[in-house]
Amino acid sequence: MARKTVRVDIPRTNPDDMLTLMDSIKKENTNQGANSPLKPKDAQGITDTSAKAQSIRDKAKEFEAKAETQNQEAREIFGINKNQGVDTPNTGLFFVASVRDTLLNEYRGNEEKLSEWGLK
Repeated sequence: MARKTVRVDIPRTNPDDMLTLMDSIKKENTNQGANSPLKPKDAQGITDTSAKAQSIRDKAKEFEAKAETQNQEAREIFGINKNQGVDTPNTGLFFVASVRDTLLNEYRGNEEKLSEWGLK
């Protein structure tokens, strides 16, 4: 008789998929109650680690949202948001373009000197 091979995938790359699986395990363990085949130690381990991980993931998502807001503010200051350009006053892009134009005028015919200023 041929040997039967069973493959059961466990998510290893996506934390949200792992949390979903752990929640499913907790739910089914609760539904089966005393008839659950899980060892109490494993059931408690699933409960504890998923709660800890969920708390950390929630904080990470908050930090992600704050970081995106701050990155948006920085892009605005740099002048590189949509609808901004070299004519948007008092932005990094505005000042860098002004410096570029000044240096292009200063080094006319010797434009490679702009590289000394970090311009390419």
